[in-house]
Amino acid sequence: MISVLEAFNIIDQYPLKQATTYCHIDKLVGEVLAEDILAERMMPPFNRVLMDGIAIKLAASRNLVGPFEIAGMAKAGEPLKSLNDPSSCLEVMTGAMLPKNCDCVVPYEQVSISEGRAIISPNAVLTKMHYVAIQGSDVGLLETLINSGTIMQSHHVGIIAGQGIEQVSVFVKPKVAIISTGDEIVAVGAKVLPHQIRDINTHALRANLHSYGIDKVNTFHFIDDQDELYNGLSSILEEYQVIILSGGVSMGKFDFVPKVLTDLKVESKFHKVAQKPGKPLWFGVGLDKQLVFGLPGNPISALVSLRKFIMPSIFKSFGVKMGQQVAKLDQPFSFSPQLTYYLPVKIHHSDKGELLAIPLPPKTSGDFARLGHSDGFIQLPAKQNEFSVGEAFTLYGWDG
Repeated sequence: MISVLEAFNIIDQYPLKQATTYCHIDKLVGEVLAEDILAERMMPPFNRVLMDGIAIKLAASRNLVGPFEIAGMAKAGEPLKSLNDPSSCLEVMTGAMLPKNCDCVVPYEQVSISEGRAIISPNAVLTKMHYVAIQGSDVGLLETLINSGTIMQSHHVGIIAGQGIEQVSVFVKPKVAIISTGDEIVAVGAKVLPHQIRDINTHALRANLHSYGIDKVNTFHFIDDQDELYNGLSSILEEYQVIILSGGVSMGKFDFVPKVLTDLKVESKFHKVAQKPGKPLWFGVGLDKQLVFGLPGNPISALVSLRKFIMPSIFKSFGVKMGQQVAKLDQPFSFSPQLTYYLPVKIHHSDKGELLAIPLPPKTSGDFARLGHSDGFIQLPAKQNEFSVGEAFTLYGWDG
């Protein structure tokens, strides 16, 4: 067996082939940006008024409170106006361009207006460019606003729209095949006999991929027949960039997956990792650089392996490092084998806002129903057996 870190590092050596396409801003959420977004102009693009009030020329009124003749009004959306008489003022609205020859805004709350004249309160603060957002003070021309490799969220869409961009370059997400194996597997809607189990893995794994915006996913099922598996995988390898199998990777007499993949010229990079659950994990690379993962058939093992290894591998190919959180144990926990252990947990917050993890250990790696009360899992190191309250560990949420 190799360590979890060794397995992770090996997978990192084989990124997916990168391809890009253009996506309209209305469909951007969840896509991965493949270009930097630069500011087309300074922000704000002009000296912008921040308060409704009056604009004055400070040098002409530093020791004065008025009255100032109101010479007009500037509102948002109007071209630049000018204060021709520095002893007068212009009314200005929030968002307007600061009029030429003005360098101070006094809010209405500090001004009284009567018969077309404005008088400033003696307590008003009169400083240069008061209540003015100076041109370029937020963003400079051609400044990078969003980096390539960013997973698009709603606020990114707003930023891109603000630059007048309707379509941007995004990475093409891979086509993924999920394959369950085994004579005991039956479809969700089928009648299940005492010796059979329903197909949990393809549905759970596909749902997880969808939660991360990977929607080109098809599912397959092959019985424990070497020829059927060979023929099915041969076709799948021609069409898909990521192939995920569940079951058939251990040491049983009907675990044909490693041999069939070898026969199909998929080069094995490792088999078995010092972890629980998921020890029989298999990884290989196809002739066309397809990434092939053989996951254990137990549902918890399969889902943990997907979240721990496969999702980071896919997104790192796009330059994305998946975010990780840290949670502190809220109860003590013990685990004896010298294996990295992935412990399902229920998360809540302390009074200080810290993430706290309540252990929810399953009875077996097939005890999938117990995950219904969990929010994710924490990774416990192999060289430790006792884990105390307050110790912090990396937290992996189930979904994106």
